[in-house]
Amino acid sequence: MAQADLLYQDSSCYLVQEAFSDCLCDPSLVSFNLNQCLYGLDQGGQECLVQALKIHFEELRVGKVSASVVLEAIHCRPTSIGLILHGGTSLALAESIAGVASCLICHSTSHPVGVNVTGNHVAMARCGQKLSIVCTLVHKGASSHLWNVDIKDEQEVLISTIRVTNAIIKAK
Repeated sequence: MAQADLLYQDSSCYLVQEAFSDCLCDPSLVSFNLNQCLYGLDQGGQECLVQALKIHFEELRVGKVSASVVLEAIHCRPTSIGLILHGGTSLALAESIAGVASCLICHSTSHPVGVNVTGNHVAMARCGQKLSIVCTLVHKGASSHLWNVDIKDEQEVLISTIRVTNAIIKAK
């Protein structure tokens, strides 16, 4: 392992929010409110798509977010060979994670809104499999962010590759 990698790992911290305390992050992000980013200020206990997706955030970095999900029936569609990952689920996972990634680099007076999601589903995943999701920054502009999101299975087989464009909306 390169010395730069060791320094990067040594400077890792965990989010202070109890619900996400196993999520690695940059030291500057320790107090980032992931709950607020995912569910908004007024969501309370209201159910929403992000909750149904059951995303497990593993690492938050400026320019990169890593997460995982264990596929359940809600993520899948029935076929003659059993339950397989629904393509729409892949897109929803990607847009949700790219939204968090944009929140990490937005000014506090602005917020991201997904405006384009394009995906290619290249392999099948079955119910019960654990998938890893890595979102990396392609372009950071003043009014938009472009993200690449790769979804892979436990054998590192690419399941879907997705591009997400977020518009950055300034608060009025």
